[in-house]
Amino acid sequence: MLAHDSTHHRTARRWRRAVFACAGFAAWPVVTHAQRTPPATLRDSAEALLADSLLDAALDGTLLLPRHRVSARATLRQYDFAGARVQEQAAPLTYAFDGARLAVRISGTPVALSAPSGSLSGASPVRGRMSLRVGVGDTLEVYGQTASAPGALSSSETAALGGITTSTVDLESILLGTTSAMGARAVAGLPLGTTTLGVWLGAEVQPRPTGETPVFWRGRTLSVGTSLAGDLGAARMSARAEWSRSWADSLDGRNLFPGGGALSLSAMLDGPIGDGTTTSGSLSVFFTRPFANDRADQPNRLTPQGQFWGASGELYASRGRVAFIPSVSLIRESSTVAIGTPQLPVQLSSSAWTASAGGAVDLSLGRHLSVTPEAGVAWGSVASSTSTVVRTRRGRAVTIPRGVDDPLRGAWVGVTMTTRW
Repeated sequence: MLAHDSTHHRTARRWRRAVFACAGFAAWPVVTHAQRTPPATLRDSAEALLADSLLDAALDGTLLLPRHRVSARATLRQYDFAGARVQEQAAPLTYAFDGARLAVRISGTPVALSAPSGSLSGASPVRGRMSLRVGVGDTLEVYGQTASAPGALSSSETAALGGITTSTVDLESILLGTTSAMGARAVAGLPLGTTTLGVWLGAEVQPRPTGETPVFWRGRTLSVGTSLAGDLGAARMSARAEWSRSWADSLDGRNLFPGGGALSLSAMLDGPIGDGTTTSGSLSVFFTRPFANDRADQPNRLTPQGQFWGASGELYASRGRVAFIPSVSLIRESSTVAIGTPQLPVQLSSSAWTASAGGAVDLSLGRHLSVTPEAGVAWGSVASSTSTVVRTRRGRAVTIPRGVDDPLRGAWVGVTMTTRW
């Protein structure tokens, strides 16, 4: 997966995108409620964490039947922060094919954002991924993306993002200003009874961009990881660890990629509730710690890139042709960077957190069509403080602190139409 800041209602998508930005690596896909074919929530989420292929039959010993899925989604998001209002309209489009040995994904998102400091509109990169299972639990994958439109950002567009963007705020617009990319990954799975051990190695290349305006470019990226999925009573538990490192220079100061890489950990518990015939639930947690991110303070971010963690919970309750999907999440990011000069050292400490609660109603309109309206609210805060060290006589120093803490409020509404055959 290719995105930045980054990789989740939409918690899963926000994690995928926000973790990518925080870590600078290709994040894993998490299947959201709008993409599921009820009641396959357990299988979908566990496979997504395990192999990034949605093909690992070792989880339950069955093969997926060939099927196609096309989903069109429309969303409106609004955030109020520091006396300013930011609005975004987005329309993600996805095509997916799942076969016994082959899976294909193609996606893209037209998007527009308006903010007091500027506005921007365009389309996210068109992404494609093809996964081929070569054995039980073993997958070869190739993927790529076009450049976004626009492929680079003007100063006003960068400022529009920089007035609201943190890893805790869910925006599709952060995908604008991204270069093209291509990559491959090999996944090996080892069944151990009802448990599956997975390991993978991946590599990705983004061509060096030309021009003189800000752009997000990660250069070359290497990733390695492992996962473990198994039964826990009637439920399924998955755990995952990944190390990733990117190499890209600053492009003379216009590269929006913070640099370096990250160590990412995650876990998910997914299973039936009660007799399991109509209700299931999932709990997810993740933690990401970046390293070697020497350019953490970027103009398209409200706060510098930092340590990132979160937790979420979701219920899925079906009643005939209708399914109710409430969800909650809490995510937080914190960082400390030096922004001064050797003569006047300044340390910037920032933190942001967002809690959200939402719900969706999945309406089946027949065998091949479903409509899923959703809505939710978000609240949190963004805090920053600076400490300036003033040198005095005989090497003595005086620290002068300054700080702000502003509340964040947000809401979203959306609707997804999905057809399957």
